[in-house]
Amino acid sequence: MGRHREAIAAEEQNRQLAEQLGDKVNAALSLINIALDYQQISEDQTSLDYYRRALEQGEAIHDRQAIQSASTGLARIYTDQRWQAYRFSQYAAIYNKMGGHYEDLLKAVEKGLDLANRVGDLRLEAWFLETRAETLKNHYRLRETLNDYQKAVEIFARLASVDQEVAGLTRVVDLHLSLHEPKLALAAAQRTCELAAKIDSVRIRSDAFDSRGRAYRAMHQRQEAEQDFRASIALLESARAQLVGGSDQGQNFFDRRIGAYRELMELRVEAGDLTGAVDAAEHARARHLLDMISQGKAVISHFLSAGEKQREQELTAEEARWNAEIAKPRPRPVPGASRSADPPR
Repeated sequence: MGRHREAIAAEEQNRQLAEQLGDKVNAALSLINIALDYQQISEDQTSLDYYRRALEQGEAIHDRQAIQSASTGLARIYTDQRWQAYRFSQYAAIYNKMGGHYEDLLKAVEKGLDLANRVGDLRLEAWFLETRAETLKNHYRLRETLNDYQKAVEIFARLASVDQEVAGLTRVVDLHLSLHEPKLALAAAQRTCELAAKIDSVRIRSDAFDSRGRAYRAMHQRQEAEQDFRASIALLESARAQLVGGSDQGQNFFDRRIGAYRELMELRVEAGDLTGAVDAAEHARARHLLDMISQGKAVISHFLSAGEKQREQELTAEEARWNAEIAKPRPRPVPGASRSADPPR
């Protein structure tokens, strides 16, 4: 994460200099770069704030590139955070503008795609491809959805936009699995993990492991699937332990990401290891409860007495201790082994 922190500081200096010189185009670009760096280290709320500022500035100066980049960044965060209500409301707004006609909506997107092709704007072309893919997916036209996402991934590869290529490949994996094409899903997932390893982002690497784990599971390669799910969990727990007691940024990211625990639990059930399944379920529940407690805190330290502040610090330390306990590796239970008898009372 250190590299991104340094990049943020340097980009903030660039932004301030651009503002002083009256260069609003480069000031907007700096806001987008800062937003992207915050997104890479899973500080999504801060990233959203910078993307919104960039969008406002881009609209004020009528800078198409800034508007497109900021809008795409906002959409990716909402997608990554699985804020389905927002995504649905945005889709519904576009749909209503087209009079509720699905074919008219597609035509509008295709006009934008044609324009991007004619002006040779690859990023804009990729954005319209993903927009059309989302539209098609919402109407269960999965094969066409897959084709559009694959084209967008090819563009991101040409642009050397690794993070966007990984995000697109993750969607390609999911679509191959939905279409019952596990071999193709695994091939895409392997590429996703190769690229994600180059990115300094817990979210991206964790999601890549999850994708490949699901592909392995669909191929009935349970051992490899379990390794990937455990790798995803280890990444999340390591990063989560670093956040406790410090910045509250990114807490919602961890609260939502317990899919690897669920997959691991189902794998243990399939293997007949009910003890391991229960252990995974309890671990997931403990993580969810701790994150709910963390997010439920209000920032009221200014109104606390000295004794209350001391108690708050003790509770924070206790929370950190439990997070560290959850993050510890646990010995694997032997399937079929009986538990020791309870001690006599």
